[in-house]
Amino acid sequence: MTQITQKDIAEALKVSRETVTKALSGDPKVSIRTREAVLEKAGALGYTPNFLASSLASRRARLIGLVLPKIAHSFFSTIAEDVYRECRRHGYTVIPMISFENWQNEENNIRSLLSMRIAGLVICMTRLGANRKVYSMLREHEIPVVFFDRVFEEPGFPRVVTDNRTMAFKAVGYALMRGYKRPACLSGLTGVNVGAERRQGFLDALEEFGLDTGRPLVEECDTTRRDGYAKSLKLLKSADRPDFILAVNDNVAHGVYDAARELGISIPGELGVIGFGNLEFGEVLSPGLTTVDISTSRMSRAVADMMLDMISGEQTPQEVVVPGELIVRGSCR
Repeated sequence: MTQITQKDIAEALKVSRETVTKALSGDPKVSIRTREAVLEKAGALGYTPNFLASSLASRRARLIGLVLPKIAHSFFSTIAEDVYRECRRHGYTVIPMISFENWQNEENNIRSLLSMRIAGLVICMTRLGANRKVYSMLREHEIPVVFFDRVFEEPGFPRVVTDNRTMAFKAVGYALMRGYKRPACLSGLTGVNVGAERRQGFLDALEEFGLDTGRPLVEECDTTRRDGYAKSLKLLKSADRPDFILAVNDNVAHGVYDAARELGISIPGELGVIGFGNLEFGEVLSPGLTTVDISTSRMSRAVADMMLDMISGEQTPQEVVVPGELIVRGSCR
């Protein structure tokens, strides 16, 4: 039997979830008429509040911790702002902390937030992969935890991700249908789901189009412009030079542009490039960067909804997949 949630009541009455939460808790700011309508609909639908979760939540501050790998990055800064705005609407304050892609910083951030009696915790891992000891510790604290983008793929840790594998497959297919014959992939580091999934999507496309998958041109690459430049320079100087590169993100793709410019290789004539992320600078590169857009608004809304549901004691899915979209510009002929 499907458990009825506050979100179901809100949708049935065409009011905000925030209004339902306040009505059920007896908030005097909600009109008597609205409160009665909410209570009547809750009874009709068979809504049962989770008193255990409410009891646990009441002993915690109305704070939600947010641990990010970096903030000077439009993807993460936008997620932080959107999650903050949505949680604030429901009476929670979000406290962001930055790991700077460092495991020890991440652990210190998490311990500091736990000491504040936070009601929930949102995490995007460092590019080094899972901090298993620290994440396992979170189970003991019985606190709602949501991972997003770079996620800890173990049962009991809900996550919000994009469809990395599918979108990588579509990106490579798009390039191959435009006449590129020798694709390469600058994948992320192997310990993180994002790079592994995009690499697999690349390999899926090679198989689908009947290309040799015995020795695919795949280089493990950090997520920076500098490493994108270094690794693509190596590929472009090789005897088996690719004519298309799928980059794990737009920063790496920017590094591919740098290497191609240094070697006098034209984009898109001699080399096609597709990135991931749809960062702002992609539009002003010459030519404009074709990229996979990861909808930050959809992702942040899904993260906030999942966290608020967990704090309220409502059932949540183990995983929410946010669809991506290929943004076509000029970097593929």
